[in-house]
Amino acid sequence: MRVIPLLCLLGLLALPALAQQKLLPSQIKPDARMVNTAGTEIYLLRARPARLFNFLGQPVTGAVEVLNNTDAAKTLTVRAWITDGLDTVVGKQEKLLEVAAFSKRTVAFTWEAKLITPYGHALRFEVAQDGKAIASAEDFFVAHDNVWAVGIAGAHPVAYTADHVKELASIDAAVERFRANYTNTFEKFFWAPDDFADMTPTKERWYSGQARYHEQLDRLKRMCEYGLQIGVMPTTYGKSIGSGSGARDAIREKPELVYGFGGVMSYGPDTEELAKWDKEDSSWQSIGWAHYNMNDPAVVAHGINEIYESTKMFGWAGVRFDGHFRARTGKQRVGDEIVEFTPDMADAQTAANQRALKEAMWKLDPRYVFGYNYGECDFTGRLVDNPRESIELCADSGHIMDEYAKQNAGASHPFRKWADYAHAIAKSTEQVRRLGGHYFPMVHSSGPVGRFQNIFTFAAGGHPNGVPHGTDHPYNAFATRYAEMLWGENVKNLWNPCGIVIVQPGVLWEDYVREQRLNATHTRLIIHLINPPAQETATESEAALAEVRRRDARRREILIAAGKAKVEPDYSELDKLPPVKLYPDPKTDITVKLVPRALDDGPWTITRATLLDPETATAAALPVDTSERYFARVRVPELKFWAVIVVDLEKKEN
Repeated sequence: MRVIPLLCLLGLLALPALAQQKLLPSQIKPDARMVNTAGTEIYLLRARPARLFNFLGQPVTGAVEVLNNTDAAKTLTVRAWITDGLDTVVGKQEKLLEVAAFSKRTVAFTWEAKLITPYGHALRFEVAQDGKAIASAEDFFVAHDNVWAVGIAGAHPVAYTADHVKELASIDAAVERFRANYTNTFEKFFWAPDDFADMTPTKERWYSGQARYHEQLDRLKRMCEYGLQIGVMPTTYGKSIGSGSGARDAIREKPELVYGFGGVMSYGPDTEELAKWDKEDSSWQSIGWAHYNMNDPAVVAHGINEIYESTKMFGWAGVRFDGHFRARTGKQRVGDEIVEFTPDMADAQTAANQRALKEAMWKLDPRYVFGYNYGECDFTGRLVDNPRESIELCADSGHIMDEYAKQNAGASHPFRKWADYAHAIAKSTEQVRRLGGHYFPMVHSSGPVGRFQNIFTFAAGGHPNGVPHGTDHPYNAFATRYAEMLWGENVKNLWNPCGIVIVQPGVLWEDYVREQRLNATHTRLIIHLINPPAQETATESEAALAEVRRRDARRREILIAAGKAKVEPDYSELDKLPPVKLYPDPKTDITVKLVPRALDDGPWTITRATLLDPETATAAALPVDTSERYFARVRVPELKFWAVIVVDLEKKEN
């Protein structure tokens, strides 16, 4: 079982300031979530859990750093607690903290594993002086046995670790940027000497098979180590195809690995490139695909062993395939025989390959996870054509990535219309969820396209994939805090919910009503309201952003030219243009009608309603109007982009 080290901050540590003098306001840089009282000169600088993602069964540790910017020692009280679900408070603690003049101290708190429930949590801190609270902060973390169940999946922190990394601290900083963005996994891709046949490098430095990335062993190990330390779980890229000098060497040693062995081998090397592949010279990239025989269990076993040994070497939490162990139809070699594979036989072999991989990896790590580039905005088609494969990939919390989803701004994309895209994501997410998996559309755009791709993904119960270091939306924090409302195992989609819930036109909501059955006498409605994009299509949304950027660039050109000419800039050509609308106008005073009698197993009575704001990751009580005989009403004052209403209901036991 993997052992994850805690942050070096942990424990009660005295950290004296470097200079025993008062700091200027510009020198005091608390993290964004800190709330400090002006005039006290006591500052909460940092406060967060040690790990963003925690396995159930592990204790949770968090720490705060406090600055005393006065010339006298201070005795402070630091309080800490965890909030689960909507507002359940657990694990209240407090400690006295003596802070010398002009100095900092850090205090840590630990909560026993038995207090930590699955899904999202807020870790809350408060600093008090003489019984009065003067500073506070909160930060979020998630807990589960399977990281994909609460996953927000990032890209890779650093490419070309042998060239682009000058010191190991920059590796930590790259992983830390994912942590700051509430991205709880990263994927290191294109790193291996061969993505199938050689994932256990024997050299300190090498060029990868795919795209010829220049990598270095100690830096990759540090990337994984630090990710495990702070709860940004490291996953590896995997493939059933190889390339580069790694593929060449593997095929020389075991030519039977490749399709076509004994005839025309499915390998297209460029001998001139391979001759210089491993020479440390100027960067250049190439690929010469080697297609390994996934119809032969002996070949599959080679790939399984490479993932197994690579995980022992680096500490990967899982593998995400960009082409898994998928068998082909037609005449294929299996050992010394040629077998005619029908579509059903190939489908069954593919499922068996993935099952064999899972069972092998779970012997090493029972919480190891698996992902696949498989969605293609048409999971229905996948189920029809390859039912065994599709079911096996979803089983056991499989991560079903949809790379094609990121391209819906393309003029020929079948789901370029936002309404079509939103419904397709909701439909595929539910299909994957029913089969035990998690749907991960790629959503790494910025501007209105990226914002609404994320909204539609989260609201559908999906998970974003390929999250970059920085985003221009706040929804990862919200999803971390309220993960249970999005991804709870007992949260079920209510298709065709009109009549249970009634919402005025102009708001998207009918694909986003869920019931969370808490127990025999308590249930919960979770209703997502989405203000539709300003444009009908993602293509138009992308064009609007491009026009805004064009105008900004032109404005800079005019300013620079005017500066050189020493005249006032003339922006009249831009001022004459009509404004560009990137986002919809907020909607106000939205009434939502609730009909508890329409829910099964009633009669149900509403006990409270809560409004969750994804922009701020906060919750507020919503008054419930029960004056009508036929329905109850709640009112949402403003809908900027996305809001979530949580309605708690109960019934009397018989």
